[in-house]
Amino acid sequence: MPAATAEPSGAPVDATVTVESAEGKTVIRDAQELRVKETDRIATTVGELRRLGAQIEAQSDGFVVHGPSRLQASEPSGEGPALV
Repeated sequence: MPAATAEPSGAPVDATVTVESAEGKTVIRDAQELRVKETDRIATTVGELRRLGAQIEAQSDGFVVHGPSRLQASEPSGEGPALV
């Protein structure tokens, strides 16, 4: 199982790229500060990517992506910060 320690501010982008390109299971961890800033960016990222068809699970300090998944177009939910 590949594991990556994420640069926290880049974790949502890392997840999006991983969803469509990585084979198998990818773990992004040590990014727990994403839960305590202006909003819970782990929950927002996981929720939005699930809406697009990703197989992704939230963890206390990051997320687990099962890929690859082909993402489907969708309007954003409007929840969470604009940065996500």
